[in-house]
Amino acid sequence: MPHSSSFYRTILDNTDTGYAYQRLITNEDGHPVDYEFIDVNPAFEKLTGWKRSDVKGQLISRLVPNFREIYADLLSRCGNVALRGQKENCEVYFYGLQKWFRIAAYSPEPGFIVAILSDISEFKKVEEELRESEARWKYALEGSGDGVWDWNVKDNKVFYSRQWKNILGFAEDEISNSLAEWEYRVHPDDRQQALDDINRCLSGETKMYYNEHRLCCKDGTYKWILDRGMVIKYDAEGKPSHMMGTLTDINRRKRLEQSLLGQEATCVPSSIRLIPVYL
Repeated sequence: MPHSSSFYRTILDNTDTGYAYQRLITNEDGHPVDYEFIDVNPAFEKLTGWKRSDVKGQLISRLVPNFREIYADLLSRCGNVALRGQKENCEVYFYGLQKWFRIAAYSPEPGFIVAILSDISEFKKVEEELRESEARWKYALEGSGDGVWDWNVKDNKVFYSRQWKNILGFAEDEISNSLAEWEYRVHPDDRQQALDDINRCLSGETKMYYNEHRLCCKDGTYKWILDRGMVIKYDAEGKPSHMMGTLTDINRRKRLEQSLLGQEATCVPSSIRLIPVYL
């Protein structure tokens, strides 16, 4: 290893982090084409399954099939480390090892690289499971025709799903992520009850927020919707910080229930602000 001593060797031999000392191989034009292993520590052996005796003096292209083609980006980025002294951090999946690694690379001297490896396979597995779970959740909700909203109570920012916007006739980029988008569109006659129901949920009086009200659509008409939600996260002081819910189009049912309706109203800007009861 570079600048080796018994002290540094002892540290490297007893750490759980993998270290590999490599020499950059370039072509006639000076472009990176390969790396030669100078030395590795025991943690590197454990992480990769490659023995030090088999790795030392070996080119990485001989250990990793099709390395230049599959890992061209890694080859180039680490090449910049060796040639220009830049530092590099990246995440790479090695197919042969079937593992994800976080690699931090620096150059102790021109033409050489120290690569520091951490196995992040378990983290990536959990990350992928969460991503798949979220995708299934959104598909289940939006596949049923419901819109989804996620409200950050502290800053009044709201995520409105594509279906939420579509129910009101809007394209995805036509609705901002503010609570005012909802406030503005609630029918004046329904607004106070909707606010009261939300605040009862925020205060803990009810576990679920449940309210039927009219929302103004893009074309200026009102549509009946069923709005449901619940507090899903609290801050360190025990106050609600996030609320999530769904929006369901019940316009047809309500129109059938209310056979005697007047002319459709147009949107009326709201001057009422939703203030959580605990503030």
